[in-house]
Order: sequence, then C-alpha cells, then structure tokens
Amino acid sequence: MNIAHLLQRIRLGEDSTLELKRIRVADNGKHIEPHADGLSDELAALGNARGGWLVLGVDDRTREITGIPLEHLDRVEDWLTAICRDRIPDGPPWLRGRNDPAGERQALRQAAPL
Repeated sequence: MNIAHLLQRIRLGEDSTLELKRIRVADNGKHIEPHADGLSDELAALGNARGGWLVLGVDDRTREITGIPLEHLDRVEDWLTAICRDRIPDGPPWLRGRNDPAGERQALRQAAPL
C-alpha cells in the first residue's frame, strides 16, 4: 500500500480490514494508550478476518493523523511487539515506520499476515 492509498483509506475510516489507533504516551513512556488487551483483541480480529492493517498515530474517531512523538517511537514499537509476542499466537508482526512529509511525526504500520 502506498502513501496515497493509505491516506485515502484513512479518510474513508475503519472497516473490517483497517484499524486506526491514536497513541497517547504518558509518564515519560511508562504508560501507553490504548490498553494492550483491547489492541490485542483488535489485532487478533484482523488476523481472523484473513488480514488487514493497523495504523498507529491516527485518531479513529476524527481520522486526524496525530503521529507518535519521535522520542517515544522506540517505546511504542517495543510495546506493540510485546503485545503481539505475549498475547497473539504466531509471534510479533512486521513493523514499518513512516515519516510524515514534514519529518516531525512517525506512524507505525502493522500488516496482519494473510
């Protein structure tokens, strides 16, 4: 999926193959929202639906691209990897980072295997 297609999918909103999640980091990276249980359930649902996309750094209600603060990007990636490793069978996902055009925010994109 290229950037233009991803942006179009974000504008259309969530469906059975696209899950958008705003990431909130508090306490200097010690607390991350959304809650790991809910996120693991949604990732498992994407896998059960024969694949899909989880896009972190996008508000699912407003579809605003909020990004992930660069200083917390490694912590968020570790958090997502731990969720996949500890709560979802078949190990962690493939994770890829994408810069926004201004280079100020990052988003992690996770593809559930088909």
